[in-house]
Amino acid sequence: MKENRKRFSREPVWQTLERELERRKQYEESLDKAGLLFRKRNYEKAEELLQSTLAAEPIDQRAASLLNAVRTERLRVKRADQIKRVCAEAKRHGDAGDFQGAVTYLETTRQLYPDEDELTVLLNTYKQKLKEQQAEAAQRAAEAAKALPAAEGLPDAPTPAPPPKKLRVYLSTLAEAETLRRNRNYLAAEQL
Repeated sequence: MKENRKRFSREPVWQTLERELERRKQYEESLDKAGLLFRKRNYEKAEELLQSTLAAEPIDQRAASLLNAVRTERLRVKRADQIKRVCAEAKRHGDAGDFQGAVTYLETTRQLYPDEDELTVLLNTYKQKLKEQQAEAAQRAAEAAKALPAAEGLPDAPTPAPPPKKLRVYLSTLAEAETLRRNRNYLAAEQL
């Protein structure tokens, strides 16, 4: 083979075959490298490599199929991360006792991901906790309402006595000094 390569290397047909062989080697290397990047979850670099491979007239559909698989997996992982963040935020609301906030947040997010079971389960959990919280609040309000008529029979609290004259004069002077200060008359304010 080496002898024939040397002997026919100047022939146009041989040169065409050499170029095609090199192109196929590069294509296979690109597919192998993109597959490795994909398995390592480096989706962006795998996508870039496959796009450049496809731009160089691919030999078959493997590069396009792998690019489709990379994009699909990248979107799946991104969606899973978003769902995880949404659940964490809803749990933060729930841990703070803000069940209404958790329900509202989950209902809004569920419009974006209606088929996500994890969101549905969490939403139903917080809806139940919200109902319980509202029932407890209603019970406390009812108990407070029952206690109110008993408090109405108590004598009225005494009216507080007016402040002494000295305190009224002090407060009046303080208010006047503040007015002077706002008008940037600092010297007059200090003299008070």
